[in-house]
Amino acid sequence: RLTGSVADQARELSSFGDLLKVPKARGGVGEALLEELLRQVLPPQSYAMQYRFSTGATVDAIVRVGGRIVGVDSKFPLANFRRMCDARDDLERSEAERAFASDITVHIRAIATRYILPDEDTFDFAVMYVPAEGVYAELLRLSHRGRPLLDVAIEARVVPMSPLTLYGYLQTVLFGLKCLRIEQGAQEILDYCQRLQGD
Repeated sequence: RLTGSVADQARELSSFGDLLKVPKARGGVGEALLEELLRQVLPPQSYAMQYRFSTGATVDAIVRVGGRIVGVDSKFPLANFRRMCDARDDLERSEAERAFASDITVHIRAIATRYILPDEDTFDFAVMYVPAEGVYAELLRLSHRGRPLLDVAIEARVVPMSPLTLYGYLQTVLFGLKCLRIEQGAQEILDYCQRLQGD
């Protein structure tokens, strides 16, 4: 009986692994994880999914802060990451690392071009959400053409975030939103006191 249960779980994991091999499905998983994280942390009015800019570009999510927005695009560059993990020797691993770093660089440039739009009230940065901590760790470790990928990203004003770092960022946003509400409440009280004083 226990053996049957373990076999069933192994089949489920195998089918999930097969799902992640398909880029479109992998993207859907990343977007679903992003939406769940936003839903758990932020009030519903503070974010939106599949936000469309006037340029026609659609970002996976935006976070609203103080009348402006931050674009958050989910990227799950798994194919070359898997090649790195499955490499049989240093040469194969090195080739896979170069391809992975190139993938990340392409994603960074696309995000910077499409989702940093100050004319549409975006902040001057966007977030690249990498929904797997292991993939994110490689992004922090590797370089592309002699430059660390993190430096390439920051120079393009794209901030890579994993589930853990995005959670921390969202907690900061939530705290800022609470402070804004307190400030607005305090201003209303001051206005009321000034009217009372006038009366």
